[in-house]
Amino acid sequence: MKILGDIRFLIVTVSIIVAVAILYFAFAPTPEVSLRKDINKNPEKYQRIVQAVFEHKNQLPSGKLVDYKRIPATLRNELDKVNINQDLHYISVRNAPECDVVNIKLIYGKYEVDYTPCPDTVITQEGDYYKNGFIEVWTINEHWSVMLDSDFI
Repeated sequence: MKILGDIRFLIVTVSIIVAVAILYFAFAPTPEVSLRKDINKNPEKYQRIVQAVFEHKNQLPSGKLVDYKRIPATLRNELDKVNINQDLHYISVRNAPECDVVNIKLIYGKYEVDYTPCPDTVITQEGDYYKNGFIEVWTINEHWSVMLDSDFI
């Protein structure tokens, strides 16, 4: 009888843990939602990130992915303040020919956070969303957007 009671206790305990985990993941904010809220709430933080990237742009090759570990420490400190709850893997900067500043691309796993200083002609309205196959894009404001590449490859 003692063993049967222990098995029931184990089943109930595991069931509660699984239920809590399911509820957490079902209602936890997704990275694009967290980032949208953070950018809208703290625009000065993201302006400091843009400024830090601009100050280091000559140390970053234009248009190429640079491993996070290889960027200057002062720039890493600012990038660590981005609220996406994932590790930054790469950064890419590219001179924007249309307006003489740099476009910034931050890559966090399957998420890509883009800063485009010149308004994009495709998505310019805050809150715009589009999906094309495995690619989803959310516009946070006229300069920031988040892309999710959910392709399995």
